[in-house]
Amino acid sequence: MAFVAIRYTSDFIVAIVLFGFFGYFGGAFLNSIAFSVLGIAVNPDDFVSYSFTAQADLQGIQSILDTDKYRDNIGVIHSDEDEKKSELTLQCRMVYRFVLRVTANYPVMSSTVTVVFYDRADWYVRPKNDSLREGAESIVSYLTSIFQRSQIGIIDAGWKETPGTQLLIRHVMDKMEGVIPRYKEVSLVGWLKIIAFLAAVTFIGVSAFILHDLPTSVGSFIVLLLYVVFELRSGREGRG
Repeated sequence: MAFVAIRYTSDFIVAIVLFGFFGYFGGAFLNSIAFSVLGIAVNPDDFVSYSFTAQADLQGIQSILDTDKYRDNIGVIHSDEDEKKSELTLQCRMVYRFVLRVTANYPVMSSTVTVVFYDRADWYVRPKNDSLREGAESIVSYLTSIFQRSQIGIIDAGWKETPGTQLLIRHVMDKMEGVIPRYKEVSLVGWLKIIAFLAAVTFIGVSAFILHDLPTSVGSFIVLLLYVVFELRSGREGRG
């Protein structure tokens, strides 16, 4: 380090540090933008699915899954219940990601539990393999043991595809789509955010390359970077 300090000026060292900083975080920023715009490559065959019928109503199962110990043990990161309170969906992350959905079978006092597992990389979902299946089997074994300890019977259990597993897989895949495939679903607020983002990028470009106002452009870029990271992180809490 002393050799570097002697041989190179302080300005050069600062420039190298800034280059490395913006190279890393700028790359992460661009990756996040590409992910949001283009989405993730995924195939329905990449999922491992399991379903069973629990002989209890939705509220009873929800009260069990809402227990802090169980939520932590299965890695719940987000939960969502529909307006009719007939369906509960949990986004979970352990070694692998999985989505658990509980659907009430009104008027019968039972609920269908569907779980789909997948191995997500940065840009795609990896093809299913033996490791994913073993991880899925471990989670399913734990889930069924939770219900059995609560004296809830389990029937119709299996790894076969069902309309419920297909619907849940479709739901997960839809969440992985980017803005371009889902542009028709973007709300007015969403379009306003996109327009504001493009305007901010234009302002930064004009400040840097036309007005040569480097402090303003760098400061604006950092603010924009922090805002986009916050938005993407908030949006991903509800994604697989």
